Amino acid sequence: MPHTPEQASEAHTRKRCEECQRIKGEYYAACRTGDRERAAYWATTMGLHQRQAHA
Repeated sequence: MPHTPEQASEAHTRKRCEECQRIKGEYYAACRTGDRERAAYWATTMGLHQRQAHA
């Protein structure tokens, strides 16, 4: 579904979710070190967080 200009503008001005930022950081760190199991854990954690906090 396309966003209206107002929705797009609001998305750029909202404060980022601190928990999302933390999870992303952990995921990227795992990817940098090649720890695929840990990266998969953080990807799953992000999905659960998004459903719980942002649905």
